[in-house]
Amino acid sequence: MAVADVTKVYRVPGKLAINPTNLATAFPHGGTALGVATRVRIERTEPRTMVRAEEFGQEVVEVVRGGETLILGVMLRQWDSDVLSAIFPDTSGTTVNGLPATTRAGSLMTDNTAKLIFTPDNQTDHPGIILYKAVPLVEETAELKFGVVRELVIPTLWLALRDASNRFYSVGKIGDLSL
Repeated sequence: MAVADVTKVYRVPGKLAINPTNLATAFPHGGTALGVATRVRIERTEPRTMVRAEEFGQEVVEVVRGGETLILGVMLRQWDSDVLSAIFPDTSGTTVNGLPATTRAGSLMTDNTAKLIFTPDNQTDHPGIILYKAVPLVEETAELKFGVVRELVIPTLWLALRDASNRFYSVGKIGDLSL
């Protein structure tokens, strides 16, 4: 049973990487570092359908679970070619190219999937996150704020899909997770 314990209230700073190969090695675990992550958020949805019985006046007698959707939102604090090429389809070095783009409307976004890992700075106590097949989705209304008062951060979204082994995502201590 959970006990109220303020020592279990965490702030979880960490870093983001793509295509890790070995969790026993230091960050980026054999993959490509995307850098320091801030404001990391998991949004999980699971629709349900209620089965109602006519004979009981439409009373709910069963609930059927629908498919799960998981989106990981991360604000990236770095602007470099690894970050940009991972999330923007049309980049050149550290330049995001606007229209006309080589990636056209109607192209499949799953062509740009990667295994994604959020590694907390404190791997002993804090949980990490692995998306086994992640599609990068820059927020539709993403704002890149330039100025002296705020940091320039890149708001990113990553949609989790099932990989060839039917794995979706894992959340837990890095030492307990597997690739």
